[in-house]
Amino acid sequence: MPVSTDTQPPTGDDVVISGIAGCFPESENVYEFRDNLFNKVDMVTNDGRRWKLDHTDIPVRTGKLHNIDKFDASFFSVHYKQAQSMDPQSRMLLEKTYEAIVDAGVNPGLLKGQNTGVFVGTSMSESEQALYYDKIQNNGLGVIGCSRALLSNRLSYWLGVHGPSYLVDTACSSSLYALEHAYRAMQAGLCDSAIVGGSNLCLHPYVSLGFYSLGVLSREGICRSFDRDGKGVEKFATDNSMYLLGLVEIKILSKETFGVTQKKMFHVASRRYQELIPQPKPRSSRWVCSSVQPRTWNSPAVKYSSAEYHTNNLLNAVYFDEASHQIPHNAITIEIAPHGLLQAILKRSLNEGITNIALTQRGHPDGTEFLLTALGRCVYGFAYLMSYIWYVLYVEIKT
Repeated sequence: MPVSTDTQPPTGDDVVISGIAGCFPESENVYEFRDNLFNKVDMVTNDGRRWKLDHTDIPVRTGKLHNIDKFDASFFSVHYKQAQSMDPQSRMLLEKTYEAIVDAGVNPGLLKGQNTGVFVGTSMSESEQALYYDKIQNNGLGVIGCSRALLSNRLSYWLGVHGPSYLVDTACSSSLYALEHAYRAMQAGLCDSAIVGGSNLCLHPYVSLGFYSLGVLSREGICRSFDRDGKGVEKFATDNSMYLLGLVEIKILSKETFGVTQKKMFHVASRRYQELIPQPKPRSSRWVCSSVQPRTWNSPAVKYSSAEYHTNNLLNAVYFDEASHQIPHNAITIEIAPHGLLQAILKRSLNEGITNIALTQRGHPDGTEFLLTALGRCVYGFAYLMSYIWYVLYVEIKT
């Protein structure tokens, strides 16, 4: 008689979020955050807790965390001098990781020596300027305290775990990709359990100014997601951690779970750069790679991780767009190389008062005629009809 699928032992392909902890704007933990969401509490506030700066392009409303200046250094075995020079993101990750492990019903002390991975997602540190550059440290602790690479390594060191430990930085999607890396590491057998953390603190007004200049922040400080009147996102702080276990182990422990992650690829991109960067250019047919098996060369992971892909489709486009906005509005630009992607950016980025003269054109039947016409426009201000002043001379060659 066949065995029912409900009673079959789990395959171990699924990974379970068994513990979770975090702090959010005006919310000390995930339960306060849940209640505030359900009760439609506006957690984005207008006050001077972070900075007092009157600038028209800096949204006055931001989401802020409580108690970012509090830390029990002795509990986490951190020297008091190191704690004074440590990025607040690192301090809060230690606290929330401890809470997430306890929330999973696990004694953090029992993880010592275990094969547990630590994956942290974050993009930037807004306290680095104050702690590392402005506040000079003669003892070198500022370097250690502000290193983003140590956000994950410090967690591994404090817990005494031996699994993979690194930071993931993919801008706004960093935490989501950290979760994916943890899932893949557990599936590959690199670690038996994993800690996934994410942190973002709003501490410096010029970072908000930069995001507003990109056109992604709302001046009003209101997101209005999926609304016709939406004019941008809002910047807010958060710090959270999750403890992941395999489904087989979680069923043995009979522990309540928060969710199950399945094998999926995550892709998050800013609408701003989706408009800037068109469809990716195909990779060269002559591309070879010695670090992966040839049979995987055409897989999406290999295509999108190659340096050629990022240079052709991301770096060139983004840097060129940034540079084009610095050109004076009455300038004359001379385009010396035909590049379809960059030409498209030029048309979209250059001011209407700018005169752009291309010296070459991809696919033109007579490159010499096109070049001479463009040079005439550069020198005399108008385009010559080259067919009238430059005629074709046929010379008979006798053999």
